[in-house]
Amino acid sequence: VTLTTEDGLELSAWFVPVGNTATLTGTPTILLHHGLLERKEGMLHLVPWLHEAGYNVMVLDFRGHGQSDPYPTTVGPKEALDVRAALDWLEAEGVGDRVGGLGMSLGAAALVNTAAHDQRLDALVLDSLFADWGDTDFAQGYRLPPDWLVPGVPSPEQLLPEIQVPLFIIHGTADILEDEDHAFRLFRAANEPKQIWINDSGHAWSAWTYPEEYQRRVLEFLDSALSE
Repeated sequence: VTLTTEDGLELSAWFVPVGNTATLTGTPTILLHHGLLERKEGMLHLVPWLHEAGYNVMVLDFRGHGQSDPYPTTVGPKEALDVRAALDWLEAEGVGDRVGGLGMSLGAAALVNTAAHDQRLDALVLDSLFADWGDTDFAQGYRLPPDWLVPGVPSPEQLLPEIQVPLFIIHGTADILEDEDHAFRLFRAANEPKQIWINDSGHAWSAWTYPEEYQRRVLEFLDSALSE
């Protein structure tokens, strides 16, 4: 699938339907969003069990990543246009009524930036999200040159009070880019209903470190949040 954003970029995406196209209308869909410097292939390990649980799944490459058009990362605000392009496509296909998002790091930031202004997301799983970009090791020079990204990254901690959908926050204590205090700050800022799971994995590694528990917790959350 090729998605077109409001600002004219083309994004590479995959859509995995839960059944044949004649029976898709009204079925729930999960958007999977990768992290910074990653690509959609890195989210594929989540697709089988989401699909088996009855969810359509869409996975995309953000702008400037994978096979999508090049663009400097903004760590959230412009990537929200990518999420909106996915939501537009799902809406046109009749599977945009019940949509959950699962994002890791950059992917989680994009979801928060989207949900603060767009009510089409019905549940959010925020894995390894920063509370404020300026407090992360990425922003302080870890790995990235200072001119690599666009400045002025919005704070998810400040955006969360605007979001009125169920949230599930996941974070690892071995995260060397942002410590677990980021997760607790996000949790305090978020509206109910909300959940948090802190484990001892690294940055965006919970799904690999504890795959069975990750699957169980995420499915329990999504099944409850997206039930008809």
